[in-house]
Amino acid sequence: MKKILILVAAIIFFITPTFSLGGGIHPWPMYGGDAKRTGQTFVHRGTNGIIKWKVYVGRGVTFSSVVVGADGTIYSLGDDGISEYLHAIKPNGVMSWSLKLGSLINYRITTPLLGDDGTVYVISSSGYLIAATPRGKLKWKIPVGRIDGVWPNNSPVMFKGILYVATEDGTPGLRAVSQTGQVIWHYNEPALSPAVGDDGTIYCLVGNWNNRRLAAFSREGEMKWEVYLGQSGAGPVVHPDGSIIIAHPTSEGGAISAYYPDGTLRWQALISDDSLWASKPFIGTDGTIYIIGSGSDFIYAFDIYGNLISKKMHDCLDGTGLVDADGNIYLASGVTNGIVSMTNKSSMSREWLKVLWQTQTISGIGGYWTYPSAPAIGIDGTIYHINDNGYLFAIGSQDP
Repeated sequence: MKKILILVAAIIFFITPTFSLGGGIHPWPMYGGDAKRTGQTFVHRGTNGIIKWKVYVGRGVTFSSVVVGADGTIYSLGDDGISEYLHAIKPNGVMSWSLKLGSLINYRITTPLLGDDGTVYVISSSGYLIAATPRGKLKWKIPVGRIDGVWPNNSPVMFKGILYVATEDGTPGLRAVSQTGQVIWHYNEPALSPAVGDDGTIYCLVGNWNNRRLAAFSREGEMKWEVYLGQSGAGPVVHPDGSIIIAHPTSEGGAISAYYPDGTLRWQALISDDSLWASKPFIGTDGTIYIIGSGSDFIYAFDIYGNLISKKMHDCLDGTGLVDADGNIYLASGVTNGIVSMTNKSSMSREWLKVLWQTQTISGIGGYWTYPSAPAIGIDGTIYHINDNGYLFAIGSQDP
């Protein structure tokens, strides 16, 4: 009898779908890949890139990115020019369902989020946080304020079952929200781009455009510290070593700043790029810090001490990148309107940021740029990206 019970339990375990942010089930559950916004994924993929399919989702969502579930479903914002939708798209590019969110108020600069139970969360352009089931049914919605209609991407984050939502207009602020839609606490000041450290500390930008501060909040909503930045950056990233990394403009150009968890400046590296308000750092598997120059054609690589490792000219664009389990990085290019894959370091030449492959055909649909750079990845290694003409592209690998 005992053996039968164990067998039944095992069968139930294997046939029951499970979802987990912390357990690495969803390959790409939120903007930046994880609560720290590192850009990392557990997925391995091949070393080539080929366009598998494209599907039109809408011109109003071209500043948005997508998330990908454990079963391969891609969740994307979309529109028809009048109304706004949340789309679920199968791995073969076929639309599974669409949930109408309301009227399209402005261009979308936010990305959905996948919860640990498969619930899809998104901030609508009309200022609501909306929760939908994996089958496209509305669970609940609450007013949280609107996201400003300019760069950079401002998306919700989840940590241990709590949503952290930042908005800048209407009834703005940083909110902690339960999975049932209850507001746990609310910091009432314009806020942008939250990230969460391993200890549950929430880091985000607060204040108006020319009065941005990097702030840290406890899980109970108490501000722990803030540091003045001036002009806006694209939001912080929490490095695996605990440092908080942010790129932002300064009076001398651009800066990559690293702070200790107590708010003390650890180091600051200056670069000749004064438009870093739209670029978010991302972290390599070896701890390397990458940043895409907003106003230049360079991608930069820094070590954990702030030393410049590599500076590579390429027609990259604003936003952030993606890092696979092998350390290869993926980002959008500008003039050629494609996705670029680069290695962190070539094992043969020891060359940093060596181009592995680049798509060449996306520009054939109208010459629109693929920005801001925020690719996503599926469990099979397919790369997804929305370009400025409103098409979601799936880029697979030619490797077996």
